[in-house]
Amino acid sequence: MTPKDSNDLSERARAILVAQAATADARAGLAHTMYDALAVQVREFQDSLASDEEVGAVLASFGAEIRISVRTIDYRNPHLMIFVGEAPDGKAVELLQHTSQVNLLLVRMKVTDRKPYRIGFKTEDAKP
Repeated sequence: MTPKDSNDLSERARAILVAQAATADARAGLAHTMYDALAVQVREFQDSLASDEEVGAVLASFGAEIRISVRTIDYRNPHLMIFVGEAPDGKAVELLQHTSQVNLLLVRMKVTDRKPYRIGFKTEDAKP
């Protein structure tokens, strides 16, 4: 075995370990795995908005439909998702949900009195 073969083998072994760790995280339902998937979907939705629209979410698991304007999505491992936003009356809202219960219906919300907000995503690097 040459040194090059050894390096190639090491790189493949590292790639396999990374893939196994990601698969284990997904099976465990860790919040950061859900967060990553949500970030992709929300960014795609947000990219399709008109200049006078922002991302809203309809939450229907509280007995009545609640519509919020989403400002930030965050998480805490192992299983907590955090959605921060604003209710139609302007009050701040924060929804904490277990990863197994997350359901978001993304909607376009027209904004006429201010510049539309774009969702912020927290990163692991920014966490204390």
